[in-house]
Amino acid sequence: MLKILKKSGFASLLEITIAAIIFVIAGIGIFTTIAMFRPQATGSTNRLKAAYIGKYMLDELRSGVDANTWNTPSSNLFWPTPGTKLRTITINSVDYTIEWFSFLVPGLNVIETRMNITYSE
Repeated sequence: MLKILKKSGFASLLEITIAAIIFVIAGIGIFTTIAMFRPQATGSTNRLKAAYIGKYMLDELRSGVDANTWNTPSSNLFWPTPGTKLRTITINSVDYTIEWFSFLVPGLNVIETRMNITYSE
C-alpha cells in the first residue's frame, strides 16, 4: 500500500482544493449557527434582569408595609399616592420601565399589586 501512495502521490492539488472548499462551507455553517444563538441569549438576559427588577420593586414596596396601615392609602404599597406608578431604571444602556398599580380588593380586605416591566431591545 505504501508503494501505491508513493507512485500516485498522496493528494493532487485538485483534491486539496476540494477538501478546503468543503471545510470552508462546514465552517460557515457552524459559525452561522453560533451567531443565531447570540440574540436569544441577550433576550434571555434582559428578561432575567426585568424579573429581578420586578422582585426588587416588590421588596421595596413590601418593606414599608405596617400592620396597622397596610390597607390605607397612606400605606407604602400606594407610595407616594394611589394610582398607576412609573419608574425607569437603566442597566447597561437598556431602559427598563416599571409600571405598577396597587389597589384594595373589595370584599376581600387584601391589596393586589399588578406590575408590568417593559424594556427596549
